Amino acid sequence: MYQQIDDGRLVSFIRDITERKRAEDALYHSEELFRRTFDLSPVCAGMVSLDFRFVRCNKVFCDFWGYPEEEIIGKSFLEFTHPEDRDIGIDEIKKLVAGEVNQVNVVKRYIRKDGKIVWGELNLILLSDDRGKPQLFLPIIIDITERKHAEEELRASEDKFAKAFRSSPQVFSITDLETGRLIEINDSYRSTMGFSREEAIGRTTLELGIWCSAEDRHNFVNELLTNGSVHNIEMTIKNKSGELITILASGELLDIGSKRCMLVSFFDISEQKRAEQERDRLELQLQQAMKLESVGRLAGGVAHDFNNMLGVILGHSELAMSQVDPNLPLNNDLVEIRKSANRSADLTRQLLAFARKQIILPKILDLNETVESTLKMLSRLIGEDIALLWKPGASLWQVRVDPSQIDQILTNLCVNSRDAIIDVGAVTIETTNCVFDEAFCSDHADYLPGEFVMLSVTDNGTGIDKKHQAHIFEPFYDKGDGKRNRAWTGNSLWSSKTE
Repeated sequence: MYQQIDDGRLVSFIRDITERKRAEDALYHSEELFRRTFDLSPVCAGMVSLDFRFVRCNKVFCDFWGYPEEEIIGKSFLEFTHPEDRDIGIDEIKKLVAGEVNQVNVVKRYIRKDGKIVWGELNLILLSDDRGKPQLFLPIIIDITERKHAEEELRASEDKFAKAFRSSPQVFSITDLETGRLIEINDSYRSTMGFSREEAIGRTTLELGIWCSAEDRHNFVNELLTNGSVHNIEMTIKNKSGELITILASGELLDIGSKRCMLVSFFDISEQKRAEQERDRLELQLQQAMKLESVGRLAGGVAHDFNNMLGVILGHSELAMSQVDPNLPLNNDLVEIRKSANRSADLTRQLLAFARKQIILPKILDLNETVESTLKMLSRLIGEDIALLWKPGASLWQVRVDPSQIDQILTNLCVNSRDAIIDVGAVTIETTNCVFDEAFCSDHADYLPGEFVMLSVTDNGTGIDKKHQAHIFEPFYDKGDGKRNRAWTGNSLWSSKTE
């Protein structure tokens, strides 16, 4: 700067602005560096006034919303925000302006020019001057659209799994391997096992008492840990009420967060097992029926031949009796021969009935009289070392039954009792009247209410061990000692009273 004085001379003044120019150059270079960094930043960056209007935005920001910069500058930030998300973070922004927080971080949805909704993680910073007065907001947005879509797909997948898990007819449970405690069960688990979620979650299966065998649980878990999975292991467990359930169980190892877990599933196959057992039982019954049918055909053939021989015996005994003086002892022998032949004829008729070749002929009779007529024959059958005790019931009701059936039953039971007695013993035959009421029959499924006459045969023999009891109705079963079925220790025949 120059100044003229009175004598015509000029006086100059020089101010050193080197530092200022350096500062201006530094500021220019700094601003230029910021602009270049701002423009070339790989994230969405912008400048927004305190009333939320755009002052500037970089290319990535423009691409994020699909607008050129000139269509963004001057417009409110809220115009590009999804209407439902515009109020998100408002309270935090107020705190930012008040200096209570350094930045705001929120996740919002934004609407592109083409109408597509995108997700962004907004980081908002407040820029102030050197005196601390707020000047601009610096919004930086990270595009998280793909991440949100992946999260939504994962959430949808988890929802599908959760629904499938809850509603599956297969029983499912998830157990924490470290603690052994249940962390989730499905509806089928609750209905099958009888435990509510509150009762099951947080407890171990041992505490719930579902294992019939601790060894089964140990083997199942060990195989799962060794192989990573278990498939279709048949086991028996107990539900809450103590009912036994046969299951087909499988298991897989899985990670839920930081927890190592065990996913166990099973099907209740109790009904299937019962059906299989019933099928086996019916097959055995069919085999038994076929055996009996074969026996019946054999018995029918033998009975016909035997009946022919009895006809000869009866004919000759009658002929001999007609030629012998009734007062001679020989006549008594002939009478006994005829009685035995007639009784044998009754048994033959029973065999024919068994073979379905002759009908049964029931009669109204006194059971005591029928039994007494067989005592002599039964005594001979069981032998001298075994006592035959007869206890007839008083005032016995009459019954309607085929007498030959009574003979056959008594013969079979007494012979069986004889085989069950070692050395000496006793067989007791007893009759009595019995009445079964409704209360008694309700507790005994095989009984019917009414008035009955009981015929009982008991002995003091060894009886039948459990191994051979299943074969007691097989007529030719031999347990290995060459004898037929061992006798029952007690047997009763019930016949309805006849008025």
